[in-house]
Amino acid sequence: MPPHSGPAIHALIAAIASGIAAQPLLGQLDESERESIETATTEQTTIFTIDEAPEIDGVFEELWQDGTRLPDNFLQVDPVEGGPPSEVTEVYLMRDARNFYVGFRCLDSDPSGIRANQMQRDGDFDSDDAVTVVIDPFRDRRTGYIFKMTAGGARKDGRITGGSKVDYNWDGIWYGRVNIDDQGWTCEMAIPFQTILASVTSEDWGFNFERFIRRKNENIRWSSARRDVRISSVSNAEMIDGFGNLDIGQGLDVRPFIKGSATTTDSAGTDMSGTGGLDVFWKLPPSLTLALTINNDFAETEVDQRQINFGRFPLFFPEKRDFFLEDAGIFDFGGIGRSPLPFYSRRIGIAPDGSEEGVLAGARLTGKVDDLNIGLMDVQMKADGNWKNYGVARLLGNVLDESTAGVILTGGDPTVGQNNYVGGFDFNYRNTSFDGDQILLANAYVLMSETSNEGGEGWAGGWRVRRPGDVISWSFGMSRISEDYDAALGFNPRVGIYEYFGNWRHRWRPDVEWIRSIDTELRGYMVTDLDSTMESMDLSWEMIQLATERGDVFSIEYERRGESPDSAFSTAGGQLDIDAGTYHWNAIEGDLRTTDAVDYNLNASAGWSGYYGGNRIELGIGGEWNVSPQLLLGAQYQWNDIEVQGQKAITRQLSLIADIYFTPDVSLTNFIQYDNISDTVGINSRLRWIFEPGNDLFIVINHNVESEDLDLTLIQTQVIAKIGWTLRF
Repeated sequence: MPPHSGPAIHALIAAIASGIAAQPLLGQLDESERESIETATTEQTTIFTIDEAPEIDGVFEELWQDGTRLPDNFLQVDPVEGGPPSEVTEVYLMRDARNFYVGFRCLDSDPSGIRANQMQRDGDFDSDDAVTVVIDPFRDRRTGYIFKMTAGGARKDGRITGGSKVDYNWDGIWYGRVNIDDQGWTCEMAIPFQTILASVTSEDWGFNFERFIRRKNENIRWSSARRDVRISSVSNAEMIDGFGNLDIGQGLDVRPFIKGSATTTDSAGTDMSGTGGLDVFWKLPPSLTLALTINNDFAETEVDQRQINFGRFPLFFPEKRDFFLEDAGIFDFGGIGRSPLPFYSRRIGIAPDGSEEGVLAGARLTGKVDDLNIGLMDVQMKADGNWKNYGVARLLGNVLDESTAGVILTGGDPTVGQNNYVGGFDFNYRNTSFDGDQILLANAYVLMSETSNEGGEGWAGGWRVRRPGDVISWSFGMSRISEDYDAALGFNPRVGIYEYFGNWRHRWRPDVEWIRSIDTELRGYMVTDLDSTMESMDLSWEMIQLATERGDVFSIEYERRGESPDSAFSTAGGQLDIDAGTYHWNAIEGDLRTTDAVDYNLNASAGWSGYYGGNRIELGIGGEWNVSPQLLLGAQYQWNDIEVQGQKAITRQLSLIADIYFTPDVSLTNFIQYDNISDTVGINSRLRWIFEPGNDLFIVINHNVESEDLDLTLIQTQVIAKIGWTLRF
């Protein structure tokens, strides 16, 4: 973190920090009230401790009978809320000093109907039978972990923050295997205590379990089997005790890597290089993790999905680099999805043209101390011959029974010769027992920025209230962003504005055999300048969204839009120039997506709209075909025809996938992208071999091909090999 910040930021942070320090439990329930809520379960379950660990091979052995079999509390979430499951599910728990073990026995009256096609690590699990485990090791009703496996053996895991928000980009070291037999299928998991953050002395953990039966589109859950409640809602987990005296060894993971690459171009021939680096993860008492990285490298990171910008503001791309994804949820702020996001990690290490800039070194401290959640990150870089340092600090205290309040501070500016600082305060209200069993969520925040060389100080603030629900859900809120607000490490494409937004949705479940639900929804979004003159407007009515019992979804939406650009701009990849002015237009679109319950699925969309005084036609079609559990083929095509202000542009985007899964731990993914704006074809092939959880081999091949009138010319080929392994102490 740079050593100096502006006086305004110092004053703001000092005031907030002193307030939190003075009364960290402001408004909380007293200990007896909190304990009575958290232990409100019919009967306390205790996990049994064993001396001999089970073999994690997917085949149940007699040893599981020595463990704790959970009470058979499973009920349907869908299709009949609260109804009895159509199949029996048994769950067993055991632990020893260093691991806890989960075993599922998923009995099935028709084992031939079990869907087991998904082997992709962290993939989309909607196509398969699957099981889910949710844990809340601190029983703080705000944070936890989720672990999932399909009947095909694919694994998925994530960190839970904010009570129910899941960050599936977190990858922990754990073990799991499955097996299908003539009675159904079984799943065995072993999760080391060293993999997760947990109190080594706390006896009570929160747990929940879920099973998905794909061919019936049936979800069953152990606790809180309600459509209003997500499986990831740790507030609704049940307590299981017997987790004291955990052994996490030294709590030290050392992860070295080596990488070699060869790049061939027509002009420069072949350039070969090699490098190495090191990541260290050290668990510090009571429940903090210190991560250090040296010469970090992101060669194995998945490529971005190409996008064509049809608007007048920058596009938002998701983060995909592991160092910035791990524990990323702690840096979430104020319930903000995109703008005015105070910290957007893609500002670090990615140049404006999308090229990678290496991270020389970085440090991150995340975790908990009592009721305080901590996130600190500092990264040192060198780009364009200049040393650059970026930092972010986040403190989030637990208040009330499920809510949080905290501060954030960022320092650093990718622009040469400037320093930028942002500080802010947020309050995040969460109540899963509102008006009985309803859920009410709210967020409020204020941010201040200061840019050194420009001498500008600005601020942003906003709030939002949400009431999620199965039958009726709604939300509304607003924000204000001053003209001088600038978060150099954040995402704030528009300044000097008010934003207003809201939505209302109603869902029916008619007594029709083949219909699961019918939705209608109203959404509104408006932006004005600080004098309340309209700049953008988007009012939409999803007239119908119909979901069938087998999982098909069809929808029709009407939209009314308005834009008032105060200067001319280019769009559609520079193909169209739009004049300043005030524009209003209508749009209508239909979408169809077929179920994942069969080996192939299709999606299609068609829409017509006005467009800055002209017309736009959009068509899209795609699908995937699970040829076998080992082979997945897919394609997606997008076509736009725009006529506006005497100009015409046709854009085309095509993406193809051909993924081979030899086992759940060995995969070869192939991703081909083409668009007629860049007139290039990108081919990315990635072989990943997880020869042990935490130990990976990647071989990545990238081809860049020019395509002029379908005349293909290979201009660059890059081959990268990277191996990393984990030494656990």
